[in-house]
Amino acid sequence: MQPEITFIVPAYNIAPYLAQCLNSILQVPIVKEIIIIDDGSTDQTA
Repeated sequence: MQPEITFIVPAYNIAPYLAQCLNSILQVPIVKEIIIIDDGSTDQTA
């Protein structure tokens, strides 16, 4: 059985960096899920 990883990404006003962050996470071959938590961003993050 291969190990699995869950990434939890706190996201507050990180719109310019979110795509790069997700692309980096998706390079990890054992990712099971990605949870992005946004708490009222005022840019295009949400």
